[in-house]
Amino acid sequence: RLKRGYYETSHELTKEISIGELMRKPGWIRLSIHPTTTNEEMVMICKGLKALAKHHKTWALDYEYLPSTNEFIHKNNTSAEEIPVQNWFEL
Repeated sequence: RLKRGYYETSHELTKEISIGELMRKPGWIRLSIHPTTTNEEMVMICKGLKALAKHHKTWALDYEYLPSTNEFIHKNNTSAEEIPVQNWFEL
């Protein structure tokens, strides 16, 4: 069986994104490290990233994809509205 070419896969992905199908859209992880971050904290962060790379497929089974909002919600939540995001911005 032949692998699909980069162009074909890229074109398919671009078409999906243009019609609002974002499930396969590539994602990013942005990590900012403060100058006061300790070596121990860096070790913990690196271990966490390694664990994510190793277990992401298994851990993904704990989430449900909501195409209407392009969000992944943990299956223990009953709805996206229950995520306490507003509390993050209270002083």
